[in-house]
Amino acid sequence: MQAPSLRVVVLAVAMGIGINITVSLGFALRTKGPPPTAFVRAQSSTIDWPRPADPTWPKPTQYTQATGFGVSLLRASVDGAESPPIRYMQVVSQYGFPMRSLEYDARFRGEVAPPWISGTAGAFPEWLTGPQLIPWIPARPVWPGFVVNSLLYSLLAYVAILGVIRLARSRVRARRVQRGACAACSHPLNGLALCPECGHGQSAHAA
Repeated sequence: MQAPSLRVVVLAVAMGIGINITVSLGFALRTKGPPPTAFVRAQSSTIDWPRPADPTWPKPTQYTQATGFGVSLLRASVDGAESPPIRYMQVVSQYGFPMRSLEYDARFRGEVAPPWISGTAGAFPEWLTGPQLIPWIPARPVWPGFVVNSLLYSLLAYVAILGVIRLARSRVRARRVQRGACAACSHPLNGLALCPECGHGQSAHAA
């Protein structure tokens, strides 16, 4: 069996990265924002913003999260002491499968429009799902998920490429045998058991 060429490996890696990005974007487009009643409310004096935020922002007092198939959503927020109160919020959305590989974080600062979520669960505030957030495009890699997913998809692409190459070669050899040529080099056999050109026998390559 011949060793795979460098071009096959490079093609498989490129396809793996492309598939990984496509899958992550597909989950982002399918989700179209946080699902209702999926966030569990939590309060703590020790929590911080999921990603580095403006140093002038107060420390968040509420942190909510949700995880679904191919998507993880984090949200931290605080209602400031201004009058009228200003809400500071950061939403981090991560997408990918089997690991999260791409994310975006959206940051908001504005007057509190609807009342804050009450109870232990609830829908995302309407003012966070408006046109100003469309499209939500994850463009920042999540490590090591991006590498792991890309390698996994590259392996699948590599196996698929080898399968296609093997099938194509098998059909070429079968056509050569049908017309009475050597399956290995296509030299005419003229009824000979061994190829006078390369020394291979027809029966060895007929399958």
